[in-house]
Amino acid sequence: DEDRTFYYVVFEGLKQQLGVTKISTTFPLSVRVDGGAGGAPQIAPVIKPFLPLFPVPNIGTNQFTFPYTQPTDEWYGQVRVDQNISSSDTMFVRYTVDDDLQVLPTSYPQFLDERRTRNQYATISDDHLFSPVLLNTARLSFSRTKLAGLPIDPITGPEFSFVPGLPVGNFTIGGVSAFGAGSTEPSISMQNLYTISDDVCLTKTKHAIKMGTLINHFRQPKYQGTNYRGVAVFAGIPQFLQAQAQSITAVSPGTTIDRDYRFWTL
Repeated sequence: DEDRTFYYVVFEGLKQQLGVTKISTTFPLSVRVDGGAGGAPQIAPVIKPFLPLFPVPNIGTNQFTFPYTQPTDEWYGQVRVDQNISSSDTMFVRYTVDDDLQVLPTSYPQFLDERRTRNQYATISDDHLFSPVLLNTARLSFSRTKLAGLPIDPITGPEFSFVPGLPVGNFTIGGVSAFGAGSTEPSISMQNLYTISDDVCLTKTKHAIKMGTLINHFRQPKYQGTNYRGVAVFAGIPQFLQAQAQSITAVSPGTTIDRDYRFWTL
């Protein structure tokens, strides 16, 4: 029928609070003092401010456990409107969005790893019937997908920063659970896709001929913070206590860590 409008709306939501238990390997109390069991006659002054950041063992001599409530949220929605313009013209408009959030624990309770995604899709399409055997379909669409990994790292200060002005970096110490928020974060990947297409379909008795064009424009901004706050690697506890790092890797202050790629496909 002409001048008929149809609506479709859907919404779905999920909220989860998942209880998890984390067990990490930390420093025994006996190594946290000068001349202790860590084998360091004197703990390096630059290391001493970090020792209180490692939790005190509550399982045996070198393990620490803590509970965590892991939140997960997901929201999905879609709206579609179909319009019969005339006996030979129909069109529809559709929009879809999907939001997700999850906050993950790390080896230590002061650091968290936030994961976010947001995907959006929009389409407008028109079907025009020129004759009983000739149909044209024109479509314009846009989609955006986004994935973000964001560190929750509240520890700041000149005595903790590997890179001036940034939160504390990451420690990799032999025999101890990894310390710090995600070493590859912050990380944000996005893709914007613009699409235009047109198809013509001709039907003759038992045969059909279809031809058309499809043009895509991609834009892909990316923000990658690998080693952004710095990573220090130590062979073991004695080397850490004496500040004898195997390697220290960090991004130089002022470094540009974002990229923007653009291209077309036909």
